[in-house]
Order: sequence, then structure tokens, then C-alpha cells
Amino acid sequence: MNSLEIQYFLTIVKYGSFTEAAQALSVSQPAISKQIRQLEAELGCSLFARSGRALSLTEAGQAYHAYFQQCRFQLDLLKNRLEGQKKDGTIIIQVAYPDDVDPSYFRDKIQAAAASMEKPVRLDFSCYPEGELANLLNDGKADLILTGIRPDEAGHPLSVYPFPEVPHVLLYASTRPEAPDISDFRNDTFLFSEADTSLQSSQNLYPLFQRFGFAPKIRFAANLSTILDLTAQDEGVYLTHAWCRGCKNPEYRTLVLPSTKRFYLACCKTDPKTETAALFHQLIKSSCRITYLT
Repeated sequence: MNSLEIQYFLTIVKYGSFTEAAQALSVSQPAISKQIRQLEAELGCSLFARSGRALSLTEAGQAYHAYFQQCRFQLDLLKNRLEGQKKDGTIIIQVAYPDDVDPSYFRDKIQAAAASMEKPVRLDFSCYPEGELANLLNDGKADLILTGIRPDEAGHPLSVYPFPEVPHVLLYASTRPEAPDISDFRNDTFLFSEADTSLQSSQNLYPLFQRFGFAPKIRFAANLSTILDLTAQDEGVYLTHAWCRGCKNPEYRTLVLPSTKRFYLACCKTDPKTETAALFHQLIKSSCRITYLT
């Protein structure tokens, strides 16, 4: 097993496609396929399963993906800290956010807040599946998170601040005619990520649709990239929010819904970096000046 095989594996999962991963890595698809075959042979298991044009992780693939991500995160964290110490001793604040969010909606605002602090800091932005963010914060692997799920403060000394709400939107293929109402999608399949464990139960899922007046067909996909691919191919629609990175993509149309999604800022009160708390409070002070809607 080598670092190249792991890099290729993680890139395929990120993009949900061998072809897109090869393009992102500037290598040929046969080359990336060869590395994955070698990795599967070394691990003694299949990592991917195909269903039509959709690509998903096997159970073993999910386990190795979580493990390799953790290894990469720890390596990047150590590398950044060592580089920061070598340069000027500037404190690095790790900012984590959901992988479906386009960071252009908030990154400049956080950087501006950091720039206004008395003591200089450097920010490191990383995206992760929504369900992993709270654990990253509690485990000390992220200093500040932006999340659409309010972190559980029971048993955890967290500072949590609610951001203003962002409209829900429905993402659908641009090849379809423009739809004026949610009822136009009553016969469509609504796509959700397998990482959204809170939605795996119908008890939690179907209340989302009570206000729409219908219970749609549901399909879970391996990751966000697969969801966006299926949506672009008109094999489903994606119920998301106005900060979703797909909203600016010409492959999709958006229907703005009357409901909203709230995002939260959170940090640990016990974070040894006093700069994290300072940035958190600076963001709270400036939040009234942030525009959250598209």
C-alpha cells in the first residue's frame, strides 16, 4: 500500500466518479483504475460497488475511507503546525465546514474577522461530511466549525452561536423546464446522503415533507458528489439550502422554498488556543453585518 493508492481512493470518493477523479488528478482513467485494483488486492476486499451509473462504497470501503481520511487529516494537521512554527510562530485555527457548502458565502467574512484581531492568526479551512463536524470539534481536531446541525452541548463545554437562517432550495436538473412549485416534484425521487444518519429513520425524515403535502420516494446515495451527479442526470432531486455549492452550477435549476435552514458557529470553551475564542466572539460581533442570503 502506498500514498498514491490512498490519494486516488480518497479522490474517487470525493468526486463520486473514476472519470472526474482522473481529471482532477490530471491522470488517465486506466492509471487510476490500476491503482485501485492494486489497493483492493492488498486489502483483500472490494472498495466500490456500482449500480447503473452510480458509484458507492462497499461496507469495507466505508471503513477504509473513514480510516484514510483520519490519517490524512492528522498528517495535514501536523504538517500545518510544524510549518507554522517554522515560519513565524503564528497560531493556526482549523475551521471545518460541511462539504455541501460553497465556502465563498462565508470564508471572506471569517478571514475579515481574523484580520481585525489584535494577535495575528492563520486560518486553515477544510470541508467534511456534516455528520462528522461535531466529533471533529469534540476530539480537538477542529477549532471552529460552521454546521447546519446544532451541536449537542450536553456533556461538552461548547460555545454555540446561531447564525441567521438560509432558505431551503430544491436542486434539479437544468434540462427540465422551470418548476414554480414544490408540488411539481411529487413524483420525483428525493436524494439524501448516507452520511446523514439522522435521516435514516422515517420518523425523522418524513416530517420534513409534511408541509409539502406529499411523501416522496427516498433514495440514499454514498456521498454528495454522487447526489449532484444523479441530480444533473435527472435521476432525482436534492433538497438542500441556498449555500449549497451546486446552486451556482449551470447544470442545475433551483426552486427557493418558504422554509429555512439555520447554521451555527461552535467552538470548545476548553480550547487551549485563546485566539479561537477571540475569533468566535469577533464573528458574533460582526454577524449583524454578514449577508447570509444569496
